[in-house]
Amino acid sequence: MTTRAQLQSRGDLTPDEADDVFELAARLQVADRALDPARRPLGEGRALNEHIDVAEHFIDDARVRLARRQLAAHTARLRPTLSARWLLALGALVVAGMLGLLGTLLVGRDQVGRTHRVAQRAEDALSRELLQQVDRASAVSAFAGPASGAVDALREQAVATPDVPEQLVAVGALSREMQRVLQDLPSPTTEDQVHLHTKLAQQVRDSRQRIATTARAWRDANSDWAIASDQGPGRLAVLFNMAESPPGALHTLPRP
Repeated sequence: MTTRAQLQSRGDLTPDEADDVFELAARLQVADRALDPARRPLGEGRALNEHIDVAEHFIDDARVRLARRQLAAHTARLRPTLSARWLLALGALVVAGMLGLLGTLLVGRDQVGRTHRVAQRAEDALSRELLQQVDRASAVSAFAGPASGAVDALREQAVATPDVPEQLVAVGALSREMQRVLQDLPSPTTEDQVHLHTKLAQQVRDSRQRIATTARAWRDANSDWAIASDQGPGRLAVLFNMAESPPGALHTLPRP
Protein backbone atom coordinates (compact mmCIF):
# COMPACT_ATOMS: atom_id res chain seq x y z
CA MET A 1 0.00 0.00 0.00
CA THR A 2 1.19 3.51 -0.77
CA THR A 3 0.25 6.90 0.66
CA ARG A 4 0.57 10.27 -1.06
CA ALA A 5 3.60 11.15 1.07
CA GLN A 6 5.31 7.87 0.20
CA LEU A 7 4.69 8.39 -3.52
CA GLN A 8 6.06 11.92 -3.39
CA SER A 9 9.19 10.74 -1.60
CA ARG A 10 10.17 8.20 -4.25
CA GLY A 11 11.99 10.73 -6.41
CA ASP A 12 10.99 9.25 -9.79
CA LEU A 13 8.11 11.74 -10.11
CA THR A 14 7.88 15.48 -9.72
CA PRO A 15 5.58 16.67 -6.91
CA ASP A 16 2.88 17.62 -9.45
CA GLU A 17 3.21 14.30 -11.24
CA ALA A 18 3.05 12.43 -7.90
CA ASP A 19 -0.16 14.28 -6.98
CA ASP A 20 -1.76 13.50 -10.33
CA VAL A 21 -0.80 9.83 -10.13
CA PHE A 22 -1.96 9.45 -6.53
CA GLU A 23 -5.31 11.13 -7.11
CA LEU A 24 -6.04 9.03 -10.19
CA ALA A 25 -4.90 5.84 -8.42
CA ALA A 26 -7.14 6.66 -5.44
CA ARG A 27 -10.15 7.16 -7.73
CA LEU A 28 -9.42 3.88 -9.49
CA GLN A 29 -9.24 2.09 -6.14
CA VAL A 30 -12.49 3.68 -4.87
CA ALA A 31 -14.24 2.81 -8.10
CA ASP A 32 -12.98 -0.76 -7.91
CA ARG A 33 -14.07 -1.29 -4.28
CA ALA A 34 -17.41 0.41 -4.86
CA LEU A 35 -18.33 -2.64 -6.84
CA ASP A 36 -18.03 -4.67 -3.60
CA PRO A 37 -19.02 -2.56 -0.53
CA ALA A 38 -18.00 -5.38 1.78
CA ARG A 39 -14.38 -4.84 0.78
CA ARG A 40 -14.45 -1.07 1.53
CA PRO A 41 -12.93 -0.26 4.98
CA LEU A 42 -14.65 2.24 7.23
CA GLY A 43 -13.87 5.83 6.19
CA GLU A 44 -12.61 5.02 2.71
CA GLY A 45 -15.12 7.41 1.32
CA ARG A 46 -12.50 10.07 1.88
CA ALA A 47 -10.61 8.80 -1.18
CA LEU A 48 -8.28 11.72 -1.49
CA ASN A 49 -7.34 11.91 2.19
CA GLU A 50 -3.66 12.50 2.69
CA HIS A 51 -3.28 9.27 4.67
CA ILE A 52 -5.30 6.86 2.53
CA ASP A 53 -3.37 3.84 1.37
CA VAL A 54 -3.63 2.94 -2.32
CA ALA A 55 -2.71 -0.47 -3.63
CA GLU A 56 0.46 -0.49 -5.71
CA HIS A 57 -1.20 -1.90 -8.81
CA PHE A 58 -3.54 1.12 -8.88
CA ILE A 59 -0.47 3.34 -8.74
CA ASP A 60 1.01 1.53 -11.71
CA ASP A 61 -2.30 1.69 -13.59
CA ALA A 62 -2.60 5.41 -12.91
CA ARG A 63 0.93 6.09 -14.17
CA VAL A 64 0.22 4.21 -17.41
CA ARG A 65 -3.04 6.05 -17.96
CA LEU A 66 -1.51 9.43 -17.31
CA ALA A 67 1.40 8.64 -19.65
CA ARG A 68 -1.09 7.72 -22.39
CA ARG A 69 -3.01 10.95 -21.83
CA GLN A 70 0.17 12.99 -22.03
CA LEU A 71 1.22 11.23 -25.23
CA ALA A 72 -2.21 11.77 -26.78
CA ALA A 73 -2.16 15.46 -25.84
CA HIS A 74 1.36 15.86 -27.23
CA THR A 75 0.36 14.14 -30.49
CA ALA A 76 -2.71 16.34 -30.79
CA ARG A 77 -0.55 19.43 -30.40
CA LEU A 78 1.94 18.17 -32.98
CA ARG A 79 -0.63 17.09 -35.56
CA PRO A 80 -1.29 20.59 -36.99
CA THR A 81 2.43 21.26 -37.10
CA LEU A 82 3.15 17.97 -38.82
CA SER A 83 0.32 18.54 -41.27
CA ALA A 84 1.66 21.99 -42.06
CA ARG A 85 5.14 20.56 -42.56
CA TRP A 86 3.81 17.85 -44.85
CA LEU A 87 1.88 20.44 -46.83
CA LEU A 88 4.95 22.63 -47.10
CA ALA A 89 7.06 19.68 -48.17
CA LEU A 90 4.45 18.62 -50.71
CA GLY A 91 4.19 22.16 -51.99
CA ALA A 92 7.96 22.37 -52.31
CA LEU A 93 7.99 19.11 -54.26
CA VAL A 94 5.24 20.34 -56.56
CA VAL A 95 7.04 23.64 -57.16
CA ALA A 96 10.33 21.83 -57.76
CA GLY A 97 8.60 19.46 -60.16
CA MET A 98 6.98 22.33 -62.04
CA LEU A 99 10.26 24.22 -62.26
CA GLY A 100 12.00 21.08 -63.47
CA LEU A 101 9.32 20.52 -66.10
CA LEU A 102 9.51 24.15 -67.19
CA GLY A 103 13.28 23.90 -67.49
CA THR A 104 12.95 20.74 -69.56
CA LEU A 105 10.33 22.38 -71.80
CA LEU A 106 12.55 25.40 -72.36
CA VAL A 107 15.51 23.18 -73.26
CA GLY A 108 13.30 21.19 -75.63
CA ARG A 109 11.89 24.37 -77.16
CA ASP A 110 15.40 25.66 -77.83
CA GLN A 111 16.52 22.36 -79.37
CA VAL A 112 13.51 22.07 -81.64
CA GLY A 113 13.60 25.78 -82.48
CA ARG A 114 17.27 25.63 -83.45
CA THR A 115 16.81 22.65 -85.78
CA HIS A 116 13.63 24.21 -87.17
CA ARG A 117 15.51 27.39 -88.10
CA VAL A 118 18.21 25.35 -89.81
CA ALA A 119 15.56 23.43 -91.74
CA GLN A 120 13.84 26.68 -92.73
CA ARG A 121 17.09 28.18 -94.03
CA ALA A 122 17.79 25.00 -95.99
CA GLU A 123 14.30 25.15 -97.50
CA ASP A 124 14.77 28.80 -98.47
CA ALA A 125 18.07 27.96 -100.17
CA LEU A 126 16.44 25.09 -102.06
CA SER A 127 13.52 27.29 -103.12
CA ARG A 128 15.93 29.84 -104.59
CA GLU A 129 17.72 27.17 -106.60
CA LEU A 130 14.43 25.76 -107.87
CA LEU A 131 13.17 29.18 -108.94
CA GLN A 132 16.40 29.91 -110.77
CA GLN A 133 16.06 26.70 -112.75
CA VAL A 134 12.43 27.51 -113.56
CA ASP A 135 13.47 30.96 -114.79
CA ARG A 136 16.21 29.34 -116.91
CA ALA A 137 13.56 27.30 -118.68
CA SER A 138 12.38 30.46 -120.45
CA ALA A 139 15.81 30.95 -122.01
CA VAL A 140 15.98 27.30 -123.07
CA SER A 141 12.51 27.52 -124.56
CA ALA A 142 13.37 30.66 -126.50
CA PHE A 143 16.57 29.05 -127.84
CA ALA A 144 14.95 25.73 -128.78
CA GLY A 145 11.89 27.25 -130.44
CA PRO A 146 9.14 24.81 -131.47
CA ALA A 147 11.05 21.88 -129.97
CA SER A 148 10.48 23.22 -126.46
CA GLY A 149 6.77 22.45 -126.14
CA ALA A 150 7.28 19.97 -123.28
CA VAL A 151 9.63 22.43 -121.52
CA ASP A 152 6.93 25.11 -121.49
CA ALA A 153 4.35 22.71 -120.07
CA LEU A 154 6.67 21.47 -117.33
CA ARG A 155 7.65 25.05 -116.50
CA GLU A 156 4.01 26.03 -116.03
CA GLN A 157 3.51 23.01 -113.80
CA ALA A 158 6.53 23.93 -111.66
CA VAL A 159 5.34 27.54 -111.33
CA ALA A 160 1.88 26.37 -110.23
CA THR A 161 3.35 24.14 -107.49
CA PRO A 162 3.99 26.16 -104.29
CA ASP A 163 4.85 23.20 -102.06
CA VAL A 164 8.60 22.63 -101.94
CA PRO A 165 8.56 18.80 -102.02
CA GLU A 166 6.21 18.78 -105.02
CA GLN A 167 8.11 21.63 -106.65
CA LEU A 168 11.33 19.65 -106.27
CA VAL A 169 9.77 16.80 -108.25
CA ALA A 170 8.38 19.17 -110.88
CA VAL A 171 11.69 21.01 -111.36
CA GLY A 172 13.52 17.69 -111.55
CA ALA A 173 11.33 16.67 -114.48
CA LEU A 174 11.77 20.11 -116.04
CA SER A 175 15.57 19.93 -115.74
CA ARG A 176 15.72 16.53 -117.40
CA GLU A 177 13.51 17.74 -120.22
CA MET A 178 15.66 20.85 -120.75
CA GLN A 179 18.77 18.69 -120.99
CA ARG A 180 17.06 16.36 -123.46
CA VAL A 181 15.87 19.23 -125.64
CA LEU A 182 19.31 20.85 -125.73
CA GLN A 183 20.97 17.54 -126.58
CA ASP A 184 18.51 16.76 -129.39
CA LEU A 185 18.76 20.15 -131.10
CA PRO A 186 20.55 20.27 -134.44
CA SER A 187 24.13 21.48 -134.32
CA PRO A 188 24.28 25.28 -134.15
CA THR A 189 25.38 27.03 -137.36
CA THR A 190 26.87 30.21 -135.93
CA GLU A 191 29.46 30.93 -133.28
CA ASP A 192 26.94 32.84 -131.18
CA GLN A 193 24.52 29.92 -131.29
CA VAL A 194 27.28 27.52 -130.28
CA HIS A 195 28.25 29.74 -127.38
CA LEU A 196 24.65 30.15 -126.21
CA HIS A 197 23.91 26.44 -126.56
CA THR A 198 27.01 25.53 -124.57
CA LYS A 199 26.21 28.13 -121.93
CA LEU A 200 22.59 26.98 -121.46
CA ALA A 201 23.58 23.30 -121.27
CA GLN A 202 26.25 24.09 -118.68
CA GLN A 203 23.87 26.22 -116.62
CA VAL A 204 21.22 23.48 -116.59
CA ARG A 205 23.77 20.86 -115.48
CA ASP A 206 25.25 23.11 -112.80
CA SER A 207 21.80 24.01 -111.52
CA ARG A 208 20.85 20.34 -111.24
CA GLN A 209 23.98 19.71 -109.18
CA ARG A 210 23.26 22.66 -106.89
CA ILE A 211 19.66 21.52 -106.49
CA ALA A 212 20.85 18.03 -105.55
CA THR A 213 23.23 19.48 -102.96
CA THR A 214 20.72 21.87 -101.40
CA ALA A 215 18.00 19.21 -101.47
CA ARG A 216 20.27 16.83 -99.56
CA ALA A 217 20.98 19.55 -96.98
CA TRP A 218 17.23 20.23 -96.81
CA ARG A 219 16.41 16.56 -96.16
CA ASP A 220 19.16 16.27 -93.52
CA ALA A 221 17.96 19.44 -91.76
CA ASN A 222 14.39 18.16 -91.69
CA SER A 223 15.62 14.83 -90.38
CA ASP A 224 17.49 16.58 -87.54
CA TRP A 225 14.37 18.59 -86.80
CA ALA A 226 12.27 15.43 -86.64
CA ILE A 227 14.76 13.71 -84.31
CA ALA A 228 14.90 16.73 -81.98
CA SER A 229 11.09 16.84 -81.90
CA ASP A 230 10.69 13.15 -81.15
CA GLN A 231 13.17 12.66 -78.30
CA GLY A 232 13.38 13.80 -74.68
CA PRO A 233 12.80 17.48 -73.96
CA GLY A 234 11.95 18.26 -77.56
CA ARG A 235 9.09 15.77 -77.59
CA LEU A 236 7.67 17.32 -74.41
CA ALA A 237 7.97 20.80 -75.90
CA VAL A 238 6.02 19.70 -78.96
CA LEU A 239 3.37 17.97 -76.83
CA PHE A 240 2.93 21.15 -74.78
CA ASN A 241 2.72 23.23 -77.99
CA MET A 242 5.88 25.14 -77.09
CA ALA A 243 7.66 24.14 -80.31
CA GLU A 244 6.61 23.57 -83.90
CA SER A 245 6.53 19.96 -84.95
CA PRO A 246 8.01 18.94 -88.33
CA PRO A 247 5.86 17.74 -91.22
CA GLY A 248 4.97 14.08 -91.17
CA ALA A 249 6.38 11.32 -93.33
CA LEU A 250 9.79 12.92 -93.71
CA HIS A 251 11.13 9.68 -95.12
CA THR A 252 9.08 10.36 -98.26
CA LEU A 253 10.79 13.68 -99.06
CA PRO A 254 11.65 13.46 -102.76
CA ARG A 255 15.08 13.40 -104.24
CA PRO A 256 15.89 15.57 -107.27
